Amino acid sequence: MISGDSDKKALKSGIWYIASNFAAKGAVFFSTPLFTRIMTKEEIGTFSNISAWVSLLVVITSLELATSITFAKYEYGQELNRFVASVLKLNFLVSTCLYIVVLAFHPFFTKFFGTDFMVLNIIFLYCIFSPALQMIQVKNRVLYQYKFSSVLTLSSVLISILVSLALVLIMNDKVHGRVIGYFGSLIVFNIALSVYLLYLGRTGRKSHEFWPFALSISLPMIIHLLSGQLLNSSDRIMITKMCGSADNALYSIAYTAAAIISTLWTSLNTAWSPWAYDQMDNEDYHRLKKASRSYCLLFFAIIVLFLLFAPEILLLMGGRQYLEAVAVIPPVVIGMFFQFVYSLYVNIEFFHKKQKYTAVGTTIAAAINIGLNWASIPIFGYVAAAYTTLVGYIVLFAIHYYIVYRMGKAWWYDTKFNYTILLLSLVLIPIAELLYEATAARWGLIAAVFCATIVILIINRDIIKSIIKTRSLKPLMPMLKLDK
Repeated sequence: MISGDSDKKALKSGIWYIASNFAAKGAVFFSTPLFTRIMTKEEIGTFSNISAWVSLLVVITSLELATSITFAKYEYGQELNRFVASVLKLNFLVSTCLYIVVLAFHPFFTKFFGTDFMVLNIIFLYCIFSPALQMIQVKNRVLYQYKFSSVLTLSSVLISILVSLALVLIMNDKVHGRVIGYFGSLIVFNIALSVYLLYLGRTGRKSHEFWPFALSISLPMIIHLLSGQLLNSSDRIMITKMCGSADNALYSIAYTAAAIISTLWTSLNTAWSPWAYDQMDNEDYHRLKKASRSYCLLFFAIIVLFLLFAPEILLLMGGRQYLEAVAVIPPVVIGMFFQFVYSLYVNIEFFHKKQKYTAVGTTIAAAINIGLNWASIPIFGYVAAAYTTLVGYIVLFAIHYYIVYRMGKAWWYDTKFNYTILLLSLVLIPIAELLYEATAARWGLIAAVFCATIVILIINRDIIKSIIKTRSLKPLMPMLKLDK
């Protein structure tokens, strides 16, 4: 229990964390309109393709060693700084070895990634140093240093955006300008953080003594995270290869617009998950079920509002030349709603330390997504990728629900309610497409849904305060605790 001054401090800390996390991820969203107005579709599509490859490569080269830092707090206590420095060295070793292999066979890899030798070097230098920021963020969170972590995140995002914007305006090759500005500035930023982390952990036991523990934690997560990135990034890579950079630009800008929903979900989930774990730990399933219904209704209202605003959002993001891609937004957003709902069941898996099932589910969904992309994009064009993404998330929901059902824990949530709201969300896709042609009706619905959202917030204000307080006091999920 928390009360008095600590209660107020907890509430403020929770609000600060959620707001700063959302602001950092939203900065990319709000900078997109600037780039779409000074770069061609082909240039936007090319950079999007590069970014998609980077997101996949970072999972492989980093070995997701940052994941082990949370466990290390309990295993090694006062040696946390030495542990972080140790896993950072291991990351340098692995990623540098991979970089050497790529350099030795660079003609193959430049063709494979669809880029040139200079960009290839920048990509892998970024992969070598980028884990430093992730590691310091995890370390700060386990030590309750939210503000420092938030400042670092916001600084890195703003610096990369401003430098890339400046170079795009200056350089003739705008793709090179954005790559150098964005990834190059992050390389410098992460080198500085690497030096800082290595300095903090400069004394103590030999580095390699921590490696078996770190790898035992991180390696099982790689398949899950890599499959997740494939689910999110394979669309852009395959559209570029099958349809060209211009079509990838249309898809990418629409997807970026829709991804603000995913960013919002991630921010909300940092507050919801620890609170939900508390209810599971206390066996207060009635409260968990009741709150989850309101939580789902609130997010459902948010996606309805977002879908109604989609043409205006896309107009802001890219201008009229990107408006034809509005058809991408409804299936992608509804796919993210399925992601939102299945995350409730994933929390149960994590609470019972069944993370291996999460990896299996994500791998199956990614394989289905890639297969459907391969078959449908050449026939139906880039819009098909939005629907294959939706199918991938539906499959993930089905898998995770089945896993939790087999565990005998599905009753912790209102299954009938969840299925009903998911089916309603699917109906929103054709409705949204029709409303994009009926502006007056669309704005009338916007007003009605906005009022309904405010009512949901007011009715559930006490639960919302409780969730925010729990997030600020318990930043770690029970799945990250060591067994008693």
